[in-house]
Amino acid sequence: MEFLRLCFLLPFLWVSLSWADEVNLAVAANFAGVAEKLADNFSTQTHHSIKVISDSSAKLLVQIHQGAPFDIFLSANTQAPQSLLGSGLALDTSYRVYAIGRLVLWSPQNPAVADGALLKEPQRRLAMANPEFAPYGEAAMQVLDSLQLKEGFAERLVMEKNLAQTYQAVRSHHVDAGFIALSQLKQPDAGGFSWLVPENLHQPIRQAGLVLKNAKNNSAALAFWGYLQEPESRKLIEGYGYQVPE
Repeated sequence: MEFLRLCFLLPFLWVSLSWADEVNLAVAANFAGVAEKLADNFSTQTHHSIKVISDSSAKLLVQIHQGAPFDIFLSANTQAPQSLLGSGLALDTSYRVYAIGRLVLWSPQNPAVADGALLKEPQRRLAMANPEFAPYGEAAMQVLDSLQLKEGFAERLVMEKNLAQTYQAVRSHHVDAGFIALSQLKQPDAGGFSWLVPENLHQPIRQAGLVLKNAKNNSAALAFWGYLQEPESRKLIEGYGYQVPE
């Protein structure tokens, strides 16, 4: 009986697998954890495969210009995807801001972080993502500038490639604290103390994305791009500490 049931289901299984497609998702480091969860949910519902490739927005942009086979690009800023539109490498109508990030100052062990008081302690070393490559690093530098602390910390800043490395530098106690994305505090091993940086201390961290032109016939990529606007996706993104534009 079980054999007959399997024979009956095989044609439907083959059709389902034939429809399944793969999507290469290039995503900024701060959004990687959320992207993995969104990808898992989407794959469960559709059987499409989503491969998440994470790095700084600047490095992903370089890879795209070098011909990397990405289908969707979720940047941590607006400039990188806009430049792809200008280069003709993306679908014109796909561009949109998918999230607005929040910056936090975090330390696993120092409670002085909680109200930002640690920034007034001259002996402290801080980590941040390199402002030249990472929008969250740029925002962190704007915070120090707004608080007139930029010069004081000039020799005590540890510049990391991206937010993932910044998180690890703080987690391993190589520095006293670091500026990371609020979403990173959702990691199970985060803990510690944090200060949600007031939004008036830096420019808004608008994160935009788009579908790359080589994915124009990839139905799975187009479906995932639409899925990111679904209520369940928006709720998940907000649950990680982002604001989601209407």
